[in-house]
Amino acid sequence: MKLKLWAPVCVEWSDAHGGDDGWQPFDPSHIATPVPITSVGLLAAQNRQGVTLVMSRNGITNDIASYLFVPRVNIVSIRELR
Repeated sequence: MKLKLWAPVCVEWSDAHGGDDGWQPFDPSHIATPVPITSVGLLAAQNRQGVTLVMSRNGITNDIASYLFVPRVNIVSIRELR
């Protein structure tokens, strides 16, 4: 599905996780599954490698504030929010 650039989108994706709380007993549940993440933003770019979302965009200058790249392999679903 080809989404429109600058359209608001919701991306459901799987992320890696880890931690370092000092020495602790090993818990096998920590390695069982990726963490489900939901990100919402304006679609700034998409290609075979993934999608880039921006949180804010100046409509006059096209300047952006805060962006996120999600690799295609991590994406579970993506949909337009209109």
